[in-house]
Amino acid sequence: MHHESATSETSEKPEVIGYYNSTKAGVDAVDQMCHSYSCSRRTKRWPLAIFYNMLDVAGINSHTILNNNNNRNGKNQESRAEFLYKLSLDLMLPYIKDRLKIPNLRHKIRDKIQSVISEHRKLHSDNQGTLSGTSIRRVDNTESLRDL
Repeated sequence: MHHESATSETSEKPEVIGYYNSTKAGVDAVDQMCHSYSCSRRTKRWPLAIFYNMLDVAGINSHTILNNNNNRNGKNQESRAEFLYKLSLDLMLPYIKDRLKIPNLRHKIRDKIQSVISEHRKLHSDNQGTLSGTSIRRVDNTESLRDL
C-alpha cells in the first residue's frame, strides 16, 4: 500500500490518501473535544504544551471509560463539562483542605475554600462521584513509608 503507486478507481487519488481520509475521523473527533474543554495555556515551552495535551487526552479517555461503564451498569451518562468539573473538585479537595489549616489565611480565601468544599459535598451527596462513587485521595509520603 505505502510503496505502491496504486490509485483509487473512484477518486483517482493514491490509496494511501484514501486510507488516511477514511481513518482520520477519530483523530478529528478527539481534536474537536480537546478544543471544546481544554486545560492548555499559551506557552513557548514545548514540554509544557505536550503535558497540557496529555491532560486533555486523559480527560477525554477517562470520560469515555466512565460513560461506557455507566452504560453497562444502567446509569445515566454524564456530560463532559460536568465530569471535568467533578474531577477537578476531587483532585483539588485534599490540597485546599490542607490550606485551611494555615492559621493566618485571609478570610476571603478561607470563605472561598469553604464554599468549594460545600459544593463538593453537594455534588457527591447522591453518592455518584466522578469515579462511580469513589473519590480520589492524595497519598502522603508518611502513609507510603508506613507500608515499607
